[in-house]
Amino acid sequence: MKKALIIFSSVLGAALLCAGVWFFLTTARQNAAAEAAHDAVLQEYAQLEQNAADTALTVTENGSEIGRYSLEALGVQRGTENAVAAAFSATDLMDAEAFSELPFRNKQNWDALPHPRGIRIPVDMDGFDASPVMTALNSVPREPAQDAYAYFDGTGFSIQDAVPGTMLKKDVIEEALYEAVSQMSVDSSGPQTRTLEIPDYDCYLPPEVTRENTEFDFASLLQERVSTMRIQVRFRDELIALDGGTLRHFVKLDRDGRVQVQKKTLDQQLSAWSELYAQKDTEYIFNSFVDGPVPVSFLHVNYELDQDALRGQLIPLLETLESGSAEASFLCTTLDGEPFGIENSYIEVDLTNQHMAYYQDGALVVDTDIVSGTMKTHDTPTGLYESFYKAEDCWLSGEDYYVFVDYWISVTRDGVIGLHDADWRTRFGGEMYTYWGSHGCVNTPKEAMKTIYDTINVDDHIPILIYKHPKPESSGT
Repeated sequence: MKKALIIFSSVLGAALLCAGVWFFLTTARQNAAAEAAHDAVLQEYAQLEQNAADTALTVTENGSEIGRYSLEALGVQRGTENAVAAAFSATDLMDAEAFSELPFRNKQNWDALPHPRGIRIPVDMDGFDASPVMTALNSVPREPAQDAYAYFDGTGFSIQDAVPGTMLKKDVIEEALYEAVSQMSVDSSGPQTRTLEIPDYDCYLPPEVTRENTEFDFASLLQERVSTMRIQVRFRDELIALDGGTLRHFVKLDRDGRVQVQKKTLDQQLSAWSELYAQKDTEYIFNSFVDGPVPVSFLHVNYELDQDALRGQLIPLLETLESGSAEASFLCTTLDGEPFGIENSYIEVDLTNQHMAYYQDGALVVDTDIVSGTMKTHDTPTGLYESFYKAEDCWLSGEDYYVFVDYWISVTRDGVIGLHDADWRTRFGGEMYTYWGSHGCVNTPKEAMKTIYDTINVDDHIPILIYKHPKPESSGT
């Protein structure tokens, strides 16, 4: 019996020892597990804090980086960190040493509770400050938007489209920044980064005037421009000024804003001018070499306004809405209505100035002094003649003369009057014809006569005008 009791006591002691060892080991294991879990929670918290510090918003404009802004720069890091901390209990945030000193039961109770793991904390927007971003954006050189406007392009009115600018809408950008940051969050997987491209948010101040929101009144613009126009038209010695009040009747706009000349109205004005300035059965005005335009008393013609020529000068001014001037020209006709003019190729014998000029195809060939018929006894007959024939080495004879000439050009069919050289003279021009003139022909220096002879084609019947005219007052003689 005693032996059995001893055995029982030994077994019981061994059992108790084993139970104690098991309890100790179990407690130690649970304690270690709780501390490991606590360490993991602390690491989660530390990672969240670090990620909050590294989370940033990158702001770009047309692909160029304006800046990279942390939550701290945007004024929301402290609030976000507080939100992160609020997700953890005081025990969660104990340092490892303090937690290890807690009673086993407290650790077990803590370990039995759920703890923050893999959580996502939205950025706390209290204290949000967009000013760092706005300061950087405002430091970028910017252009204001340009309004659309109507302008005259030379042939009509067009619209210059509005040009977008880069001046910023402050409220739109601040709202976009707020929205972008508010959508950010902090978790333990890593810092979050986000890019905000500001042109995606209609961030620029638009033009106030655009093609779409404005109706441009081209008709008023036309009248405004025409009102400043002035066209001067010269009719011989008279100058007429056409102001905007008159010119506005000559132009209009088509549906595309192009200027169109009211040709019917313009033609009516041209017809009125033609009636006013036409000259009937009047002396022909010849453009003399010495004195310019002078009347030829024995040639009577009609002058009609050259409406086509004047129209051709006025239409370009009207089409381009330009001020300017125009010179009226006149069509010369015979009294029978046939076109008439002494121009291009002709010989001018100016008895008044004792001068001769020869033009061929518009170019001056000869410019020389001459001696005409002796005044009162052998006056050179005036008239419009032609070149009939020419000859060399001729003897000219009359009642009281018999002379040799090298070059002769007849201006009459009968050969009574002509142009020829005169070796017996050493001087030409001046008043010589008043006391020692010719017998009616036109005495010409030999070199000049040779040039005329060699150049002229008498078969072309070149006009030869022999005339006298009153000296213009402006000539001073």
